[in-house]
Amino acid sequence: MEPQDEDKMVWDRKLFWKVMKWVGIFLFSFYLILILVSYFGPDIQSYLNKKTAENYFKKIEAEEKELIELAKADTYGGKTPEETLDLYIEALKKGDVELASKYSRVDQWEEALLDLNKAKQKDNLAFAVKFATSVHDKGKKTCSKQDYCYFLYEFITEKKETFEFGTEGDTLTVPAGSKDDYSLGFELSKFSNLWKIVRP
Repeated sequence: MEPQDEDKMVWDRKLFWKVMKWVGIFLFSFYLILILVSYFGPDIQSYLNKKTAENYFKKIEAEEKELIELAKADTYGGKTPEETLDLYIEALKKGDVELASKYSRVDQWEEALLDLNKAKQKDNLAFAVKFATSVHDKGKKTCSKQDYCYFLYEFITEKKETFEFGTEGDTLTVPAGSKDDYSLGFELSKFSNLWKIVRP
C-alpha cells in the first residue's frame, strides 16, 4: 500500500470519528432538550401565558389612562344634551366633520370621524344634518338615569329610502309606509361634566 493511501485512510478515519462525535453531541443535546421541555414545558407555557396576559392588561390600563386624560381635558360639548346637539348640528352644517366628531364620547372620536368623513366624501352630510335636526326638533327626550338621555323621533316613511352606515359600506333600505325612527343618545361625562353623544 502506498504511503499516500495510508495517510488518506487515517484522515478518513479521523473525519469519520469527528463527524460521529458531533452527531453524538447533537443527539445527546436534542434528547436533553426533549427531557427539559417535557419536564419544564408546562411551567414555561404557564409563564409565557402569564406574561402575555400581564402585557395585555398593561396595554388596556395605559389606553384607559389615556382616555381618562382626554376626557378630563375635553372641552367639546354642552351643559345639557340639547346644547351638545345644537353644537353638533352647527358643526355639521359648516361641514366641519372633525369638530362634529369631537361631540361624541372621547373613546368614539376616531369612529365618529371615520363615519362623518365617509358621509362627506359621498355628499351625505345633508342627511346627517337632517337626521340630527329631526331628532332635535321632533324627538321625544327620555332620561333613564341622571347621566344618560336619548332623543327618539318616530315617523312613517313617505318614500323608499336607502341609507349607508358604518365604515364597511353597509346599506339599509326602508320601504315607503314603514315605521322608522331616528335616535341619539347622550351621556354626561363624569370627567368634564359635559354631555357627549354616545354612538350605538
